[in-house]
Amino acid sequence: MFKSFIYEEDGMGTIEIAILIAVLVALAIVFRKQLASLWNSISGKNEQVVNNAYQGDDTLGKEMQGGSGT
Repeated sequence: MFKSFIYEEDGMGTIEIAILIAVLVALAIVFRKQLASLWNSISGKNEQVVNNAYQGDDTLGKEMQGGSGT
């Protein structure tokens, strides 16, 4: 019974998922400043696009899509 428990592979998927999550958390901790900067950059542009669209000016939205914005 004990030998079959050791060689059983049913839980391997769970261990692999746990290791993957641990690696992702470690990467997030290591690169937290860069990720925060990236997030602030993205959210700032999105806020500008929403504000401009609400006011009827889509200049920034066209620039982000590769247009001239004019």
